[in-house]
Amino acid sequence: MKFKSASAHLCGLLLAIVPCETFRGFGAVAAPKGPAAGKAAAERFTPGGKKAVESILQHVRQTGSFNHPDYPWVVRARQVRGDTLYFVEFLYRRADGKGFDWVGKAVQATLSFSEEYRPFALYEAAATTRMRTAISLLPKEYRPFALYEAAAPARRDTLRVQVHQMEMQHQNGTRVFLEERVIDLSLPARLRENGFRPYAEAEAHLSSDQREALDKEYSLHPEQKLLLVAFGDECADLLQAKYIARSEMGQTVLACQNAVPLDSGRRTRFGMLAVARFDRTGEVLMHFQGKDITAETSEVLSLLSGDDSESFTLKGPGGLKLVLPGTKAGR
Repeated sequence: MKFKSASAHLCGLLLAIVPCETFRGFGAVAAPKGPAAGKAAAERFTPGGKKAVESILQHVRQTGSFNHPDYPWVVRARQVRGDTLYFVEFLYRRADGKGFDWVGKAVQATLSFSEEYRPFALYEAAATTRMRTAISLLPKEYRPFALYEAAAPARRDTLRVQVHQMEMQHQNGTRVFLEERVIDLSLPARLRENGFRPYAEAEAHLSSDQREALDKEYSLHPEQKLLLVAFGDECADLLQAKYIARSEMGQTVLACQNAVPLDSGRRTRFGMLAVARFDRTGEVLMHFQGKDITAETSEVLSLLSGDDSESFTLKGPGGLKLVLPGTKAGR
């Protein structure tokens, strides 16, 4: 988030003072069934409808990936927390099953169930006439990421995916970057549980260009990179904090959310706050993350605006007190 934008959002706030289910065939048996019938009765399937979303999450939590030849999407995530996937790779199969139309990466993807399907469009209806004309000339093989204005939503069970910092590349070389977008996808039908495949099997069918696209680093903002250096992948949820900024000299990074004004706005309590300090060579001097942290509002606003020259004091439960010295003396 840009420094001015983060400060404006915070000022505005202060001024306004699940296990996977299976399906099995049952029924009364009057006579022995043939081998085929017995096999069908023992077949296990993933849930359908709304429970399919939890089934997908459960599978990714257990294996780190989702790859079934009867569903067009292949996904691999570095981490899964609740309904959110972090550092995600995704592939979309070609209609003929030979390779993939699209490959991509997203810093974060949150899955949910929706009863409304809204066709995806890279550009909103407010696009310029020139842009809409250019979009209309593109071939339709760009689906499912159709480069057209979104049609009216339809009532339909949908896998809703909210993505952050997603990069996509089509097999013809076209590249697209989305900072944040909600994408509605068709839910998978019931899938045979014994049909799942490892991610490596899909990966083997990537072209050299697609491999190169997936080998690139994730598109992170400078302040996000500092957070990862200080806190590591285990704190990936900090990357999408409500307020996030780094100082102008890059020596301090701050991430916080769930702000509640106290004392008529003089102080602010944050449901979560993380801060880290670096030396001029980029080495981490200290880092802190906590819940229900209180700070002087003016000090928070200074950091969000990129100024870490003055000291920064944090207080938390159990008598916690942390003072982060200012950088003014060291400059």
